[in-house]
Amino acid sequence: AAAIVMALGTIAWAWLSWRYKSARSLAERVRRATLLMEGLGVCISPAEYRELRSRCSGADKDSARLEDPRYYAATGERGNRKLNEMLEESAFWSANLLRLSAERGWKIFAGLATMSLVVLFGFLPVAGGPATVSGVRIFCSVMSFLVSANVLGAALAYSEAARTVDLIITRLERAASAGYPRDDLLLILGDYNAAVEGSPMFAAGLYDKHKDKLARLWRQR
Repeated sequence: AAAIVMALGTIAWAWLSWRYKSARSLAERVRRATLLMEGLGVCISPAEYRELRSRCSGADKDSARLEDPRYYAATGERGNRKLNEMLEESAFWSANLLRLSAERGWKIFAGLATMSLVVLFGFLPVAGGPATVSGVRIFCSVMSFLVSANVLGAALAYSEAARTVDLIITRLERAASAGYPRDDLLLILGDYNAAVEGSPMFAAGLYDKHKDKLARLWRQR
């Protein structure tokens, strides 16, 4: 019975993982297109636009309801300067959300590690027999695997991505002082995309919880 449950769980996990990667890949592609079209003024072909829209699963009425023309604060004529401003704003949000996600990840890691140690050192001295000792050891092994494979890896990935995006912001400020050179901006755009796409998704709930504070900080920069 346990083997059947594990097999079904593995299949479900594989399907959800595929759906997650597919949806995120599309979202990142739309974000790149938005930065190039709205920031730099690039025009993609009608065929490319139709292909992009056809992959979106949302209904048109939902898209119209969720559309936010003020999603980016950058205004003005499309060109190098606007792309720089949009990149800087996007990097500001990404860096802060990645940092908050890293903090949550490290807290979860510390909590799970502490729980494993408490179980190990708390139950072993009072264990009544070999079966109990084996059970405690199995539990600690499973906890160690979860911590090392998921929680710790995610926390490290969040921290590294936040550090990389902070460097992106510094490079954008340098590009602004140099007159917004297009070649530099395209290189920065590629590096920013690589940093964000290579990191895990932001931890759930952090955007809604901190969006007002981050929006205020961005206006006060």
